[in-house]
Amino acid sequence: MAKAITVVRPYALEKSEMWKIISEPRNLENFHPFCKSNIPILWCGEGSVDELTYLNERVFKREFHNWFEGDGYDLSFIGEKTMAEVSWRIENDNEGCSVRITIDPRFMPFSTLLLRPIVRLYIHKKLESYLHSVLEGLEYFAINRQKVNPNQFGKNSWFS
Repeated sequence: MAKAITVVRPYALEKSEMWKIISEPRNLENFHPFCKSNIPILWCGEGSVDELTYLNERVFKREFHNWFEGDGYDLSFIGEKTMAEVSWRIENDNEGCSVRITIDPRFMPFSTLLLRPIVRLYIHKKLESYLHSVLEGLEYFAINRQKVNPNQFGKNSWFS
């Protein structure tokens, strides 16, 4: 399996304001540039479940198994099986807050032993680019209070 990928981005926003943005139902529809829809199935903090449909019509379920009020959450990202474990954290910093997203992929496409390092690197780069786009969208929404446009920060062949 690929190693966990973490991307952190600072924001000129109070931690409590950022928490409001990332913890509300349908939150991804505001800032996720590859999200077509984000439908809550059950929204109650820990135990929440929602459905994310990407621009390319791929559908995934997010099951929230840890909910740290005001600080972040952990979730499983599920397609036909669990594809990744994802962690969102908000931390105070000098001029506002920062958001850290970590994705721990749980999939490895079939490949021979010799190709695995190349496949891991490809997965890492693709997911890192994805996270940068999501956090850029979060910044855009936090500043402008307007939803991002589809693929606003570039396309991603896995999700666009």
